[in-house]
Amino acid sequence: MRLHREHGITAALGVSVVLALVDLQWSYTLHYKLAQPDFYVYYLAAQLGRADSWAAIYDPAVFLPPVTAAVGKPLPYLNPPELAWLVTPLSFLPYALAAWIWTGLLAAAFVLVWYLVAPGRRIVRLIHGLGAAVLLPVFVGILFGQASLLVVAAVALS
Repeated sequence: MRLHREHGITAALGVSVVLALVDLQWSYTLHYKLAQPDFYVYYLAAQLGRADSWAAIYDPAVFLPPVTAAVGKPLPYLNPPELAWLVTPLSFLPYALAAWIWTGLLAAAFVLVWYLVAPGRRIVRLIHGLGAAVLLPVFVGILFGQASLLVVAAVALS
């Protein structure tokens, strides 16, 4: 039997479905009190930086009590201050709205990277996008609200 292009497309779609199911199963093992806990860390850092001082975001005595109360686990701020500065405009909004906007930015970053770097013609590009979307690092990046997709978009633009 000869392999045709359609076989590769079918296999890629099948693998994508399996990866999506693995992602969903894995996501049920997470137990946080708040959606997008990593984004909440950035959001809280921006709020504390505005209200107190930017040095306070690195002080465990100041930062850990509110983040632990909100998220359920002590998640320190381990990022450069520029990330908190980037999130500062969102820190004026209620968390739920800010998280939705952040998710939109992450999705837009993913689409931008896909548009810039996916090879091939239309169907091949779509399969690359679907395959990338269900990879665990991308799924977790959006689920947790991580800034990693923004970094990847910046690299893709450079």
